[in-house]
Amino acid sequence: MRTSKLMLLERLGRTLGSDEDARRWVQRLRTGDSGDLYRLLLEFVRQGWLTHEEFYWLVPPNDYGATYEVRDVLLAVMYEALNCAERGKPFPALTGEESPPAPDETLQRLQALGQRLLEGLPNFSAWLGRLQTARSPREIRGAYLSAVQRGALSWPGFVFLAPLEDTQRTWLLRDYLLAFLFDRAREMLPEEVATSEPTTEEVG
Repeated sequence: MRTSKLMLLERLGRTLGSDEDARRWVQRLRTGDSGDLYRLLLEFVRQGWLTHEEFYWLVPPNDYGATYEVRDVLLAVMYEALNCAERGKPFPALTGEESPPAPDETLQRLQALGQRLLEGLPNFSAWLGRLQTARSPREIRGAYLSAVQRGALSWPGFVFLAPLEDTQRTWLLRDYLLAFLFDRAREMLPEEVATSEPTTEEVG
């Protein structure tokens, strides 16, 4: 499992290192806090460099320090890639294969809810823009309430996505849901870049 995750991070890091904005990605990784890193990884999903399953794999539930570990590994790959490019040397790639785990119960539930939202919202793009720019748990719940009102989200789905008295998980599940929607509905995405709040405890 560790080798598979390293292979994924190596691929992503080399993609970032070869991008024309490589130096900017390095700076954003170096200076970002946990919330910034979640936003950045979501941006990679939006760019098509990560799938929603890979996003979930890299920053799993209940491992809030994972973003910093992912950040450090990505930076190591990017520094190496940039150095190799400057010196005309081949990148010393690791040996192994990417083999993401099967979706767990939480991810399967998110996928089902996300698919229902995709199929059930008459103005999906506008609704997605509302969800991704929400700046408080109350605004996140407001987006979900709109979906419930339109029959695109069930009452149990609402409770799952916005659990009572757990705003940290509300933020986290919102980011996982955004990753799924970015991945599956790329052509329908609003032009504005996703704005995800930090996944630390917030007052709703």
